[in-house]
Amino acid sequence: MISRRATLAGIGGLGLVSCAPSRVTKAPLSEAAGGDVEVFSSDLSKFIAPNARFETLAAGYQWSEGPTWDRAREQLYFTDVPQNKAFRWHQNGAVDVFMDPSGTSETEGFREPGANGLWYAADGSLLICNHGRRAVERMDLETHETTMLANAFDGKRLNSPNDLVQARSGVIYFTDPPYGLEGLNESRLKQQEANGVYRLDQDGTVTQLVADMTFPNGVALSPDERVLYVSQSDPDAPLLRAFNLNESGDVVSDKILFDAAAYMTDGAPG
Repeated sequence: MISRRATLAGIGGLGLVSCAPSRVTKAPLSEAAGGDVEVFSSDLSKFIAPNARFETLAAGYQWSEGPTWDRAREQLYFTDVPQNKAFRWHQNGAVDVFMDPSGTSETEGFREPGANGLWYAADGSLLICNHGRRAVERMDLETHETTMLANAFDGKRLNSPNDLVQARSGVIYFTDPPYGLEGLNESRLKQQEANGVYRLDQDGTVTQLVADMTFPNGVALSPDERVLYVSQSDPDAPLLRAFNLNESGDVVSDKILFDAAAYMTDGAPG
């Protein structure tokens, strides 16, 4: 699925960037974004023009995350996890605070209590990975009222849902590393043995699909929704894995799609 994870891959801690008409392979980004983009397949040109360049939309954030485009209102939502705020970028270039706090004001036991990944849902609502509430939520964008969709698996609280993607059927896939918790895996609040990848069905059922990733992070679906891609933000094992799904959305096989260890000297896939 070509989404915010592809078209806004340049979002980082210093600013918010977008693609506009220069070179893609090893293309220099704007000074605010920093770094290069290296393209491994020419197929990217089907979705992003080969002469695309990055331009800064907004800057000055500690760590910008979770961008998603509101097609109805033509505005972009994104979070700054350390600030515990979510922002809204408008077509006229204005940026305002959308949620404060974006997660929870009860910060004891949390290293990142704010919201992280966002997704503009097919029904026009906003899906939220809320670190502080340790839940996947839905927000009515007209009333700003939120509904908790999932906060537990197998009778135990989730760690801190990080990122999510919604299938055309309405099914949600999300990752649950311990990044929101103080002490990460050693947190006194941590109840799940695994840092899992989950499927949230429309009836509210939560199914753990993957339990052998150290720090699952970004998640995306293939265009036919038969492959679930999950990045692992572990500096010791910086991987992108591909999980083949059956018609029920269960994992039937998987493979390492990309090992970033040979390409990265610092950091890990997000």
